[in-house]
Amino acid sequence: MYLKRVKLTNFRHHKNTDLAFGDGIIAFIGPNGSGKSTIFEAISYALYGSQALRTKLKESVTFGSSFDNFSVELVFANQGQDYTVFRSYSDAFIKKRSLFLAKGTTDVTLYCEKLLSMDLEQFRSAFFTEQKKLEFLSGFKTRGERENFILEILGYKIVDDFLNFVREKRKETKIILQSIQENDADITESQINLLVRTLSDLRNREQHAIEKLEKIRSDVSETKNFFEALKEKKIRHDTLQAALSASLKAIAEIEQLMTVTQTDVSDDEISDIEAKLDSMRTKHQTELTLVQSDLKNLSEQIAIKISIIEEKMKDIQLFDSLLERINFDNIRCPTCGQPLNNPEQARSHLTAKRITLEKEVFNISSEIEALKKNKTSLMEKQSKIEQLEQEIRHLERTLEKKKNERLVFFEKKKRFEDLCTRKAKIEDQINNVRREIEELNFSNDMLKSVEVKLSSLIAQENQVLIELSSLKTEIKEKNERLELLEAELRRIKDLKQRKSSLAYDLEYREIADKVLTDFRLFISSKIRPHLSELASKYLAKLTNGKITAIQLEKNFEFSALSGDDQLTLLSGGEEDIVSIALRLSLSEMIVARNGATFELLILDEVFGHLDFERRVELLHLLKQLKEFFRQIFVISHIEYVQEFADSVFFFDYDKITGIVSVKEL
Repeated sequence: MYLKRVKLTNFRHHKNTDLAFGDGIIAFIGPNGSGKSTIFEAISYALYGSQALRTKLKESVTFGSSFDNFSVELVFANQGQDYTVFRSYSDAFIKKRSLFLAKGTTDVTLYCEKLLSMDLEQFRSAFFTEQKKLEFLSGFKTRGERENFILEILGYKIVDDFLNFVREKRKETKIILQSIQENDADITESQINLLVRTLSDLRNREQHAIEKLEKIRSDVSETKNFFEALKEKKIRHDTLQAALSASLKAIAEIEQLMTVTQTDVSDDEISDIEAKLDSMRTKHQTELTLVQSDLKNLSEQIAIKISIIEEKMKDIQLFDSLLERINFDNIRCPTCGQPLNNPEQARSHLTAKRITLEKEVFNISSEIEALKKNKTSLMEKQSKIEQLEQEIRHLERTLEKKKNERLVFFEKKKRFEDLCTRKAKIEDQINNVRREIEELNFSNDMLKSVEVKLSSLIAQENQVLIELSSLKTEIKEKNERLELLEAELRRIKDLKQRKSSLAYDLEYREIADKVLTDFRLFISSKIRPHLSELASKYLAKLTNGKITAIQLEKNFEFSALSGDDQLTLLSGGEEDIVSIALRLSLSEMIVARNGATFELLILDEVFGHLDFERRVELLHLLKQLKEFFRQIFVISHIEYVQEFADSVFFFDYDKITGIVSVKEL
């Protein structure tokens, strides 16, 4: 979050205050009670409404002013976007440029909470630092006090609130349990046991009747199924015999097709041809590449030497031209530049030079002839290599032919194997059919015997149904009596159930107490190393590497480290640096958890308890914090703070008019 401008109209002692802010350290200087902190109270009010005020809303209006003329307007940037929020006494809106995003006091507050990803308490904890929060480690005597403060500032107070709620409910449950007296109902324990035994006996009789009927019906069903199965066995037997004949005929047809032709081509023969082919290809490629490279080099050498001969022939022609027209003194050799003072000297020198050139031409010509012979030899070698390529092609065709022969053989072999598989499958089917015929165990006598048994079972079933009908009538009468007895029994159990339920609630709340307590300890154990890591980052920068790290113990007391060495004694200024680093780390954890950007810091009267030397030390420290924060607001009544600020606002309170004036220095 980045503050750009705030305008207060009739807000407490600010009649009409309009301030614009830039980057760096921004100092609010003025006596105590001059309205410095009111600026940030107004900023909080613009974002979060009347919950941010120290007093009631009507008490925030400048004395003698109308509620209609009361307002705060704030312009700020968040995630690279500019927003304007305006809040009057009874209305509000927030917009981005000319687009209104929300209107009304409640909707604007909700929108700001969503935009900044934090509520009022999180906003204050993240960006505002007061003296009491700067010295939070030394300001609390016990571990519990320090731990409670850190958890509260990080927004975990809800855990403590719920833990206290659970403990209060547990206390209430204990009181209720103690107040419940033992039941003094008219029904004694022996009467209850008698009712239970009667109920059990009736249910056993009912269950016995049902089981008897189920057994008879099961026998009838089983016999019917067996009888139907026997009637189908004859049909199945005939079907199996027909299938057996068909399978035997199929076996005979398959045996006539089971022929396969062998081949002389083996896998080793194909592998040998492939190996020989690979060797010939490698040799062909290697020798061809070498010959082509040598031919290219020879051609380049011949071309170079021919070029040299052409140059030297030009020089010979030049000498011939000079020798034909030598008739004057003081000329120079066109090749070596030697001065030739008379015609005789010139003729002698030029003739010698020409003879030398002719010899060089001759020698180079001889070299060219030798190179050409080598080239001819290489071309002959290249021709032989090309013959090798013909052999490779021939061998490739031979390999392809062998592979085709082998493929045809494997296709025939595959067909033979398929026929064998099919034959084996049919033979299995034949064996299964024969085994099934044997297992049918069918006869007409068996079918007649089962039919007689089935008739007898049906007659028994009818008799049992008559008996069961009579039994159900008796059970119904008994059940009506049992319902009365069970209703009375439930009434008695309900009395006991209330106590049982409360005991369960008490156990549940005791478990919840332990779980929440353990969870609170877990949160504390995770916060300490993270807080230490973040604080170490600030300390290493703010102390120029003197303090490289900080460790928080279980009691939230800290120890400072320089490398691997623990610093046993810190100066007052170093303790201030540690306090600031820890407070900034808490703020960074809050902002990071809510997905916001940590570029704003507000320090409210953090110098008052310090002596002059430690104040100056802390102010120098703030200048280093500019690397981490785009804006650092410093609220102080100490005037020389302005010497360390990038911009300064001086606040003055007129006791006569009751109005604050603000001047930018």
